Amino acid sequence: MLTSKFRKVEELRETYCVFAHFYNSEKNRLFADIVRRDCWKEPILPDAYVVMINPGSCKKNAISEIDASMYPAPYSYQVIEAISDPAMKCVMWLMDSCKLKKVRILNLVDTVNPKYAALTDELFEKEIANEYLAKSIFSDVNDEKYRELVSDDACFFIAWGLDRRFDLLKAQALKKIAPERIVNISEDGISYRYIKPMNYNRQKEISQEYTEQYWKWVEKQKLR
Repeated sequence: MLTSKFRKVEELRETYCVFAHFYNSEKNRLFADIVRRDCWKEPILPDAYVVMINPGSCKKNAISEIDASMYPAPYSYQVIEAISDPAMKCVMWLMDSCKLKKVRILNLVDTVNPKYAALTDELFEKEIANEYLAKSIFSDVNDEKYRELVSDDACFFIAWGLDRRFDLLKAQALKKIAPERIVNISEDGISYRYIKPMNYNRQKEISQEYTEQYWKWVEKQKLR
């Protein structure tokens, strides 16, 4: 039974704002922070990290009324206010139900592309997946950036889905993330359910599953 409140996008955007670091003419994104509007100027660390395949349709907010230069971005990364995409709506649901102030989204692949099929065509049909292994924030090459963006104790929601073609990128990421910091349960040791499946009711079910797993994780931390 679904018991959580699942607010509409418009209402969620009144509660949360998004700041992101884009580069390469906004074709790539290093990270995105979702933070409550009542504390976005505070220098707080993320309560949690969410890891997905790639940035979707998140883009610059062209009519922003926020001075993004006042946002305490990590290591002075330049950020802009961004418009949340559909997957971020599901992250905001989690933030509501888990009482999180700030969540940082990281991706296996930094290419901004809302069309998943086009992304996979680029990676696998053109056989350039190995290039993305080296470029990923979870690559050893980018270890310094990873340490700048990830604190030592916050939890992770792994939400990159079940597509086995990304297994090398997933495995690379899991080498960086301590297992005890992962909140949700894996399907097979490497794949985790995508936070925003196509079916709307399924989105709600997964949000509630992840919420329940989060509060169990919190209780475990108290026993450490």
